[in-house]
Amino acid sequence: MLTVLGYLVLVGMAACWVLCYRRPGFALGLVMVLYTAKQLQMSYMGVFLEHSAWFNYLVFFGVCLAVVASMSRHRTMWFGAWNRVLALTLFMYLFALFAMLYSPSREYAMDRAKDGAPYWLMEAVLLPLVFVELRDVQKFCMPFLVVASAVVLLFLTNPHTTFYAGRLTLQMGFFRGVADYRGNPLATAQLGGYLAIVAALMLPMRATWVANMMRLGAVFLGLGIAISAGSRGQLILAVLVIVLFWPLARSVRNPKQFFVNSFGFGMFAVVAFFALRFFITQNVEQDARWNPQRQLETIGHRAWEAWRLIDAWLEQPLKWPFGLGTNAYSFISGEPHSYAHNVFIELLGELGLLGFACGVVLVVWIIRDGRLFWHTHRHDPPARATATVLLALAAYNLLLAMKQGTFVGPPDAWYVALIISKLVARDQALVAHGWVDETRVPLVDDSAAIAEAYTRHEAAG
Repeated sequence: MLTVLGYLVLVGMAACWVLCYRRPGFALGLVMVLYTAKQLQMSYMGVFLEHSAWFNYLVFFGVCLAVVASMSRHRTMWFGAWNRVLALTLFMYLFALFAMLYSPSREYAMDRAKDGAPYWLMEAVLLPLVFVELRDVQKFCMPFLVVASAVVLLFLTNPHTTFYAGRLTLQMGFFRGVADYRGNPLATAQLGGYLAIVAALMLPMRATWVANMMRLGAVFLGLGIAISAGSRGQLILAVLVIVLFWPLARSVRNPKQFFVNSFGFGMFAVVAFFALRFFITQNVEQDARWNPQRQLETIGHRAWEAWRLIDAWLEQPLKWPFGLGTNAYSFISGEPHSYAHNVFIELLGELGLLGFACGVVLVVWIIRDGRLFWHTHRHDPPARATATVLLALAAYNLLLAMKQGTFVGPPDAWYVALIISKLVARDQALVAHGWVDETRVPLVDDSAAIAEAYTRHEAAG
């Protein structure tokens, strides 16, 4: 039976490829479900457990199809592709690779960089190319709800899904020398956060009762899987992001809009409450894991782990400018492939004042692009909600990076922000070329005008 489900997942992946070609923006959704869907496939078919990278290749192919589709339809796809946020991000990445030369744990740093490099290519370089206008993001939302909800349901009903130390995880058998190898609950909970955020903040292109019921169901499933996985940070940050970004997603211009928005927010709050009550009492250890005292102990332990890196950096003033070297934390902790679980602490301790300063500048630029992106689309309700979804996902990833992030691994903290910066830079580039007037930004429905301007530009040489 599980093998049959594995073949169905492969069929579903083929359908996702078609969707990536027809709606290139869905490539973002494919990247977001990658880690959890990969765990499912590894539990369904042993060949994917033995060759875990194969599923990554399937997703990578989907992203490449989306890039090709976007390139064939938009001759100005490259506009904004090279922007200051991408340039600084890649500079930091190259600096981290250089910092391996003086790292006390060079071998482990190289292993981490080797594992993360394909993700950097897919998420930081290729994925932003897919997005040309906000409409690409609008077309991503509803298919993502369908696919992500299906992945969560398959996870919850998988016979190999069991609780371990208060976390709902997938048992996969013998792998990499471990007799009882299990999936990563952080990745599963992160997908749950993505699902809840998109469902709560989006506005469907057709606001039918079916679409709204799907959104409520997606919030229930998303928060439910985050609770079951025992990843407190993912759940708390997802709820926090929804609350903070809800006012940005919905405009209030009259009393009617106020009451409609208040009712909508109340409905999602009720669903979130029922998800908490339903999923948090499934296991005794899981219930204890959500004890506030236990959470404070975890926060204290994480803070102590991070301070070990900073303390070692402070003891060597000559290392202050350029840091101790990439993945130096492994040497300090004595545990192979360990890291500080906070990307900014890691930047300061391992890449020094230069790396940390670059990280601060990068965040400032991301915030500025995000504000401009939202202001550009704030007057149109569907566009406003869609822009807010992207901003909320970027904020969620950045906050998670301060809980579990490492820089040279997959660029989870940055890839959504890079999409926003690309869209902002493209609008600015089109205005700078004089192809559209500044008053015609946002360019949500301006593809024909841009194509005409591009043709005139080509004819003029």
